[in-house]
Amino acid sequence: MIGLLHTLPAELIYRILDNVDEITLLLSCRNVCKRLDSIIDTYIRYQVLTKLHLRFNQIDSQGTKYLAKTLETNKTLTTLYLGINKLGPQGVEYLCNTLLKNQAITTIELENNHIGDQGIKYLEYALRHNHTLTTLDLSLNDIGVQGAQDAANILLKNKRLTIFMLNYNHIGIHGTQSIAAALMKNDTLCTLQLGHNQIMDQGAHYIAAALKKNRTLTRLYLEGNDIGTEGAQQLANALRQNQTLIEIHLGMNSIGSEGAKQFANALLTNKTLSGLFLERCTIGLQGLQFFSEVLRENQTLTTLDFSNNGITDRGVGFLINLLAENRVLTTLILKSNCISIQGAKHLINAIIKNKTLMTLDLSNNKIATGGNERFIEIFQTHLEMKIIF
Repeated sequence: MIGLLHTLPAELIYRILDNVDEITLLLSCRNVCKRLDSIIDTYIRYQVLTKLHLRFNQIDSQGTKYLAKTLETNKTLTTLYLGINKLGPQGVEYLCNTLLKNQAITTIELENNHIGDQGIKYLEYALRHNHTLTTLDLSLNDIGVQGAQDAANILLKNKRLTIFMLNYNHIGIHGTQSIAAALMKNDTLCTLQLGHNQIMDQGAHYIAAALKKNRTLTRLYLEGNDIGTEGAQQLANALRQNQTLIEIHLGMNSIGSEGAKQFANALLTNKTLSGLFLERCTIGLQGLQFFSEVLRENQTLTTLDFSNNGITDRGVGFLINLLAENRVLTTLILKSNCISIQGAKHLINAIIKNKTLMTLDLSNNKIATGGNERFIEIFQTHLEMKIIF
């Protein structure tokens, strides 16, 4: 077979390759012989292959070893999706050896691969020397306190990474302390995802301290971290000083109405935050009232998520008052708030008068639109609006 590859015209091999999928082209056709490699190098589909999707493929460490060998000489692939496989720490080691040589890959997704603390240690070493990777997803990887220390070292020593995802690990308070300390010195990271890591109020305190010094982070995700009123107060205080963060995601934390008050007050002085996400934060009617008063004056917030916060029709009045004066908000998310069709109609009427809000999400509320002429009229006359039920 290899003998034929030395004699077949390149044009005929191109035709054969036309019937091969991208994964086979990259993983099975490379490294067979030098002539085939040289032909593939000039094959247009290979030259434009920039993303490889290998999620849900049962790839283990041996499979990763073969993949890594192939990627060592690849100069076109920039994005590698390897989530939900079985790489383990050994597979990550093979991949890291490639990162020491490959200068094309910018994005790697390794979600749910059980790499553990040992796996991130390999990555920490590789990223000291790699100068191209900008996005790394290590969510759901059994990373604990020691692994968090290596994650912090990545932030201290690597000057290219801009997006770092560590959701659903076991970083905890002490791991968060390490990462927060690194954030104080890091000047390249733009997005950090630490959702569901049991950081609690003390961890929020460490993150808040980092936000007072960091000047590059623009998006922060802290969902589901057992953050209460005290932690919310610390983060809100940080927002009064921080002038670079544009989005903060705090869903599924029990910040309560008092925490909501702290964030609302922070918006009086913060001039950069454009997205605030507070889904399932138990802010209630009182918390909503605080925001409705403050957002009449705020000139920067464009997206607000109050989903699943017990607003009901009683809270609609606060929102109507807000929309009567605010001319900046463009997206309002109110999913799962027990709002009835009457409350929804009042809201939509307020939006029509507002003329700025373009998206209203009312999904999973007590609304049925069938046969309601008012909703039909709104949809027909305000096509620029997006209303989700």
